[in-house]
Amino acid sequence: MRRAGRLRGDLAMRQSVFLLGVIVFLAGTAGAQSNGTVSPAVSDVAPAAISDVATSQEASPEVAAPQLFAVAAEPANGAPAALASGASGADSASSQGPTSRAPSVQSVFATYNWEAYIGYTFFHFDVTPSFSKNTNGLNLSVQYYPRTGAFGIDGEGVATFASVANQTVKFWAGMGGGRYRFAAPRGIEIWVHGLVGGAKFLPQTALGGQTGFAYETGAGVDVGAFNHRLAFRFAGDMIGTRFFSTNQFSPKFSAGIVFKY
Repeated sequence: MRRAGRLRGDLAMRQSVFLLGVIVFLAGTAGAQSNGTVSPAVSDVAPAAISDVATSQEASPEVAAPQLFAVAAEPANGAPAALASGASGADSASSQGPTSRAPSVQSVFATYNWEAYIGYTFFHFDVTPSFSKNTNGLNLSVQYYPRTGAFGIDGEGVATFASVANQTVKFWAGMGGGRYRFAAPRGIEIWVHGLVGGAKFLPQTALGGQTGFAYETGAGVDVGAFNHRLAFRFAGDMIGTRFFSTNQFSPKFSAGIVFKY
């Protein structure tokens, strides 16, 4: 009886071990099959997905990496497009001729219509053949050049003073006329003018009236300063007057500053 029970126990144990081995074998086979079916699908899908991503990056500019400098396409000869375009622009500019350049200066004179002058004046007044007097004072003048040309309109005022026998001698003159100027090298202008007007002499004398006719002729030079709107003027003139029924011819010299505007 005991031996029959042992044989039954051994048989049941062997059956259990056999069933366990079958289950392990089936589990391994199922795992191998699942791996074999999944991996081909992944390998098939991955290239297509990668190609789609690359295509989308090329199609959309937002995905592409930003560039700091835009590089133009190179022409066939290998030179950069910027240099090629610059050369073509230079060729086109040269082909257009002088009409495409900036307009040149139309006049040798500065493009200022007005000039204002103030300066010191030395005036040797020959009152009579037996009496003359050196006077000093101011010389004021204004010039206008239409269209900045060589011919202009000139107006001048002169006021000089001296002392004779404890009395102040005064000479005033106001005249107007024309002026013509010549352009010289280094910004120098040489000019001549002729003016007519009136003059006044003080104090009153026993020889006659205090006012009379006056005229002036002379020349001068304007030397350009460090600024185009400024110049130094040096002038020499002869003023003719008529006082006391006598004609006077008196030299005048002046030096000062010209303001151009």
